[in-house]
Amino acid sequence: MKRFVKYTVFFAVMMLATLLAAELAMRRIPDIYTYKDGWMRRHKGEVETLVLGNSTTLEGVDPSLLPGRAFNLAISAQTLEQDAYLLEHYTPYPALKVVILPIAENIISPQLEDIPSFRMRAAYYCIHMGYGKHGIFSRYNYEIANLNVCREKVKAYRDLRRRGLSVACDSLGFAPEMLADKQAGWARRGFATFTNKLNQDSAINVNERYLARIVRFCQTNEVQLVLVTPPQWLEEMPPRDELYRKIDAVGNRLARQPGVTYRNYLRDPRFVAGDFFDAAHLNDAGACKFTRIIVSELIGRSLKP
Repeated sequence: MKRFVKYTVFFAVMMLATLLAAELAMRRIPDIYTYKDGWMRRHKGEVETLVLGNSTTLEGVDPSLLPGRAFNLAISAQTLEQDAYLLEHYTPYPALKVVILPIAENIISPQLEDIPSFRMRAAYYCIHMGYGKHGIFSRYNYEIANLNVCREKVKAYRDLRRRGLSVACDSLGFAPEMLADKQAGWARRGFATFTNKLNQDSAINVNERYLARIVRFCQTNEVQLVLVTPPQWLEEMPPRDELYRKIDAVGNRLARQPGVTYRNYLRDPRFVAGDFFDAAHLNDAGACKFTRIIVSELIGRSLKP
């Protein structure tokens, strides 16, 4: 019996050691979460213009064209919950003057934990960006809790290394979609899809609470909050006019508050097919155009370089 207990304990220790080694190995692989967290920790005291949001601003707003020291803290599939958390997490910002945030399909986004394919993304905010939403023994605190995602992460990193990169963004957090990579059928790709069971009004109520936190933060710290609905290519997509009215209503309601500006560029005629990577995302040329428009039309003249 003593031998059985001894071997059982030994086996358990070896298993734990193996799992720990695997977890540490996964965490050492660079990714966009660790890069952006590290950049913010080093430079938060210098940043003057901060971009939040999801892939629409990750790929659509170029911080090199924004006023002063700027950084793009947007991440693909990032929800308003994470936007609010990240904005508060890296305080103080002694130089911050402008926050840019998209108002689009993210107002109806459920929590990342409620979308099976996005659950590991929720974990990355806990593991790599200090979001203490889940307990230490939760699966959201361990990368190896999802082996399929681990394999995809390793594959993506190897693909990046072959291209001479280590993370999927540039030094300022921007991840442009290149025109050369545009695929056939682009005009019917790119929109966020959520379950048909989603109650839009309920989701909007939840997300407006996160928006209220962002507004309060900006007002308290005398930061200009610039809300934008990015352009989309809607020529070949089914109409979603009810959703677009809700997006516009949320943006206009927030813009009544001091220090908040909103502009809807959803159907802006200045954006043509050549500016888009897919129906919901700009390519590098479109991002340059969109960023320059934001600076020209929405950011105060005193903040221009």
